[in-house]
Amino acid sequence: MKRLAFLAAGVVLFALPFLSLGVGSGHHDEPGPHMDHRPRYGGQLMMIGEYHLEIVDAAPAIEVYPSDARRRPLTPASGRVAFDAAPPRPLTWQRDRLVAPTAAGWQRVAVEVTLSDGQILAVRVARTAAE
Repeated sequence: MKRLAFLAAGVVLFALPFLSLGVGSGHHDEPGPHMDHRPRYGGQLMMIGEYHLEIVDAAPAIEVYPSDARRRPLTPASGRVAFDAAPPRPLTWQRDRLVAPTAAGWQRVAVEVTLSDGQILAVRVARTAAE
């Protein structure tokens, strides 16, 4: 009888760390950091350190979707965009993204997003053939 009690206690103690992680509980629908690299809005997804920017050519506008390492949306403090060699223009916040009108016939775009903590995410991308 004591042996069975010790065995049961051992099984419970062994399982406790796994229960605290929620393994098998279905509570971990969100992928881990840097596990989701699929574009969600049909654009180009870029990683910058612990963050992601998805840049979408939604002519006649460009849309920028900032997110953290787990792809949770971020609301940045500001942003700007420059097409080819043109001077930068501001990106404005609309619902869940930063938006600016595009320049006609652009081939390269530089995007700079300033997060609320002052960190700057900057990336340059070329227009893809499908766009």
